[in-house]
Amino acid sequence: MKFRMMILCCLLPCMMIAAEDTRESMKAEDLPTFEQLRDPFWPIGYTRKIPVKVDPTKPTPPPEVKAFTPNWPKLKLKAVTSSPKGYIAIIDKVGLVVEGQVVRLKAGGAIYSWRIGKISKKGFSCKELDVKPVK
Repeated sequence: MKFRMMILCCLLPCMMIAAEDTRESMKAEDLPTFEQLRDPFWPIGYTRKIPVKVDPTKPTPPPEVKAFTPNWPKLKLKAVTSSPKGYIAIIDKVGLVVEGQVVRLKAGGAIYSWRIGKISKKGFSCKELDVKPVK
């Protein structure tokens, strides 16, 4: 037991001197940069986005507004059924509709609106009302 204590007492100062030497020999270039730091729980291949420093004295430019051109999708008729009040159409991605009903469909980053006109056994007619881009 005394032998172990003696070895420990002799080696401890040597280890402290070695630790100080390595600390002094490290330079700022050897330290990892912000981009190189990695959380061990991140998924493989994930890289952190580097924050951009913004100068508060410079005004930020307004965001670019792209011109919106509507591309009206076609309403697809799935079936027509009869009811006591007339015909009811079943339109794909909309559902059951009756004459005079306003239907809306979200497609391509916009919400399109139609008013359903006449519904017959052969099909239906509709009128395009408006389109609103989704924000």
